[in-house]
Amino acid sequence: MQVVKAFIRSNIPNLITCINFTVGFAAILSTFNGNYDSSAYLILWCMVLDGVDGGMARLLGVISPMGQQLDSLVDVVVFGVAPALLMYGFVLNQYGIWGAILCASFPIAGALRLARFNVEGAVHFYSGQPITIAAATLATVVLGAPDNAHIHVAILPLLAVLMVSPIPYPRKLRIFPHRVLNLVAFWGLMLAILACTIAQYRLFLFLLAVGYNLLILCIAIGKTLNFDFVTMRRRVSSE
Repeated sequence: MQVVKAFIRSNIPNLITCINFTVGFAAILSTFNGNYDSSAYLILWCMVLDGVDGGMARLLGVISPMGQQLDSLVDVVVFGVAPALLMYGFVLNQYGIWGAILCASFPIAGALRLARFNVEGAVHFYSGQPITIAAATLATVVLGAPDNAHIHVAILPLLAVLMVSPIPYPRKLRIFPHRVLNLVAFWGLMLAILACTIAQYRLFLFLLAVGYNLLILCIAIGKTLNFDFVTMRRRVSSE
């Protein structure tokens, strides 16, 4: 019985990851059926599930190499292929072969970003924009960005470049001095995203994504300049 309990306990995060893959696959099917809004919402749900499986693995103390590899493989499909196909169906198909090349650049950059993380790891900062943030940004562009084809076309290669760039992105967004408050802020953000997808607050989701990206980019620039934009103070020593 203890063996069975240990097996179930160790595979709960993997089960959540597989559910995440299923939702991402549903997003791809929605794109094929021309339901672009549904696909975008499903991708945002995937981002929440991605946070849940990692949090559950840490909570249960069952982080494993297999779980980490499974998570990366699922991320390539859910946050690389699904949003790229969404953008192709939504706007990039109008540009022929160039649209297809732009579409392919996103999952390629995401795969390179994940491979680099698997090899190098990260303590306080990632190297390059996380693929989950890039995918969620694309989803909100479809939902709430101004109806301008130039914006839609430009955002995908920009995010692809940010993913493979050496820009240091914080692994954990630390706004408050206490760890518990930061955890509450993170899960509050996840719940807010989930609530907004259910209520279909399209413009708010887009503005939230833009604001989050700008905040993270400021923190990344601050890391390079040895300045903390959250506390508005220069760091005494680098992390």
